[in-house]
Amino acid sequence: MNIPETNQKNYITGISALNVPTEDNSSFGDWHFTETFLTPGTRFRVAGKNYPSTSHIFGNYGIRECSTILREYGVYVEPNRKVYVANYVRAVLDLAYNITKEHQSPDFLQLDDFLEHQEKSEVFHKIDSIKSKIIDTVQLKLLNQWQTDNTIINIENMNYNQEELEILDFMENGNYVSVPNVKEEMEEIKASVKEKLKQNKHLKE
Repeated sequence: MNIPETNQKNYITGISALNVPTEDNSSFGDWHFTETFLTPGTRFRVAGKNYPSTSHIFGNYGIRECSTILREYGVYVEPNRKVYVANYVRAVLDLAYNITKEHQSPDFLQLDDFLEHQEKSEVFHKIDSIKSKIIDTVQLKLLNQWQTDNTIINIENMNYNQEELEILDFMENGNYVSVPNVKEEMEEIKASVKEKLKQNKHLKE
């Protein structure tokens, strides 16, 4: 496998970058490491070479040096050579920004499939921080929609009473036993739950 030449401005990004293990070897963003790095024929996206650079937007945020960890997983990297790769957040940001810039939706990027909670929060924070720099209204609308579609609603942080928690349990598990008088109270409590979900969504926007 021939790893392309990289540096801090021209780094591997996109889906390939999601297949490089984290620094602590605890996880992969995607799970196709062998197909990506140990199988001939992979076409890597390299920012500023065969893929549009986002350095003017995100700077060098999230660029990591990965030669050691790639060697640990069996990838041949010449001695003393450095391999620069976007971390998971930067890889997602590069994809989302460049795809929406082409007036297409990055709807295949479901953040729950690739990122941990903290990483998703970082993505949203970075997207919010660049919106004022985007003058293309179509791109901005697509980014906003993608962000909304991936919004995390943390039920644990909402102020539900016991009846509402019971109805949520029923909606998830379909267990009538856990919800006393459910037939009489279903619609009223469900409406209350939906209203709180709506209010929480508005707070995040």
